[in-house]
Formats: sequence, structure tokens, C-alpha cells
Amino acid sequence: MGVLGLIIALLSRTRAARVTALALMMVSATSAWPVYQYGEAGYDRVKSTVAEAGHKWLDEHVRRGEQLIYVFHAVAALSAVAMFYISRDRLTAIVCEQCPLAGMSA
Repeated sequence: MGVLGLIIALLSRTRAARVTALALMMVSATSAWPVYQYGEAGYDRVKSTVAEAGHKWLDEHVRRGEQLIYVFHAVAALSAVAMFYISRDRLTAIVCEQCPLAGMSA
């Protein structure tokens, strides 16, 4: 949703739309942290209720979460930096706006 908003904002070239889209991306990416924390906390309970075949999928899910949480942190940080620079230098703002876009599409 944030990626689509940022694409539309970049095409419309309005400052308000870009700030709104970046804020949406930052909030969305930041919300991955509590999801990761509560997922770790509930791992044992879910593992005890899942059938034997589901254990490997649950372990794969955990592995992916552990690897990708850093991408979400980076997107949140880059979105915050882009919102800071959006009013300063136009070229820097354009580069900073496209970094979270690249991170979320990966």
C-alpha cells in the first residue's frame, strides 16, 4: 500500500502526497517490529499445536522473519530521512524517496 502511494506521489510530483506516502511507508515498516516480537513470543505455543509437517514451514517462516526484519528497519529509517530532506534539497529528496521504494519492492 505504501509502495503504491509512493509511486502515485512521485508521479503526481506534489510535496504533500510524497510526505503522506513516506509517512505511510514509515508507519507500515515500523509496525513490523511488534509483529516480529509477538511472533517470537508465540512461537512455542504455535509449534506445540502444529502437526509434524507444519514444523518445517513454521521454522521457514521464522527464518524469513529473522532475515527480513532488517529490511523493514532500513525502510523505516530511509522514509524518515527522506521526509526530513524533502524540504531541503530537491535532488537529495528524490534519491531518498526512491530508496524506501526499492526496499519495499525487494
